[in-house]
Amino acid sequence: MSIINQSDYDWHLLEDKDESDAVSQYEPILWMNILISLGAYQMYRQHMQSRVTASDVVAYLLTDKDLPRAIMHCLNQIKECLSKLPNGNKLAKSIDGIDHKIKSKNAVKLIESGLHEFVDELQIDLANINNKIEAKWFLN
Repeated sequence: MSIINQSDYDWHLLEDKDESDAVSQYEPILWMNILISLGAYQMYRQHMQSRVTASDVVAYLLTDKDLPRAIMHCLNQIKECLSKLPNGNKLAKSIDGIDHKIKSKNAVKLIESGLHEFVDELQIDLANINNKIEAKWFLN
């Protein structure tokens, strides 16, 4: 599914961000460039109406329901598509687990102690959903 592939690509940008002290003074610029590369900078500025901060960007890219590049938006799109497929509601419920995982995280704590690990977990979860979709509707 292209939605799953898109969300996976978006998060690779976050994983590639350099964490060295030498670039910490430029952190707002780096996060702004991540938003720009995702085509999300203008929507972020309209939504947040504040300076670009790492925690706000991470929270926005995880939880915004209107931004097409946000994980929550992608999950909602997948759930909507699954609800239209025969027996898709059961698989849609597995997405609720990912939804809960995202909503239960604090962006500041993620950045301080495990954003990469969390992103890896999300990518594994999305890959598992993709595999289940393929097995149920495309490989039979």
